[in-house]
Amino acid sequence: MGNTWEAYFGILPGCLDIFTLSYRWFGCAWMVDGSLTVIIGFWFADSQCEVEKMAKRDGQLQKACLANSNEVKEMYDEIRRQQALQDWEKRSRLKWMTVFRNPWRSVKSGWYIIRSRKEFPYYVSAIYKGRCFAWIEHVSVCENEDDLHSFIKKVNQHHQIQLETLLTN
Repeated sequence: MGNTWEAYFGILPGCLDIFTLSYRWFGCAWMVDGSLTVIIGFWFADSQCEVEKMAKRDGQLQKACLANSNEVKEMYDEIRRQQALQDWEKRSRLKWMTVFRNPWRSVKSGWYIIRSRKEFPYYVSAIYKGRCFAWIEHVSVCENEDDLHSFIKKVNQHHQIQLETLLTN
């Protein structure tokens, strides 16, 4: 990278770690050149000290300016936006024999919304089950009821269907 790049590092508490579905410390390192920003690393840990150790181990604390919490929040939000976009666009087929085993064997063909666990935050998936196949069409992380309803609304609009939720917490 040219010598016009500036390196930044910052840490923020209480951010959702989508890998563990828990709220943890978040650390991020990025480079800026004019209007171009490139995130070069991010970490989640149970303490601020652990994040700093991981960033130092990965060589991201050298010559980095400390960023303020608003800047770190912007980086976190951008990472979450990119992850959400990937989750929405990635489509995958369940194993071929899945539809011939319970619980899928006993359900009609059609659309289903399933969640990864009962309490928020959780992953929610829109699944289309056919006679001999099942596809995970879309996935999202939901932190609250509004996120769930937004996901279902987006699935409905995208596929021109009328799914409803019967989930109760």
